[in-house]
Amino acid sequence: MENEKLDKRSLQAVSLTAVLLVASIIVFPVAKLVKADLWLPITLFAIVDAGFVFALILGVKSNRRFVKVFSLLANGTFIVATSFMIYLLLIANGISEP
Repeated sequence: MENEKLDKRSLQAVSLTAVLLVASIIVFPVAKLVKADLWLPITLFAIVDAGFVFALILGVKSNRRFVKVFSLLANGTFIVATSFMIYLLLIANGISEP
């Protein structure tokens, strides 16, 4: 196997995944500090979830096999986790609404 540099698309996919992971970790505590209603973290998590889908597509289009496997495993896991958080927040919002 050749030791090649990552091309631009591969680097974008991996870095976007890392940035979105940090963003999804920061979203919930920031929403609690602002004392906003539950629609703010729901919307922010939905935007992050769409970003994970975009990063997944970028990773699958890459030429490097490692980036494809990493993108499928990491972004797939993060999409499921973020969607589950959105689901729980929607349930909490439905319970708290009059």
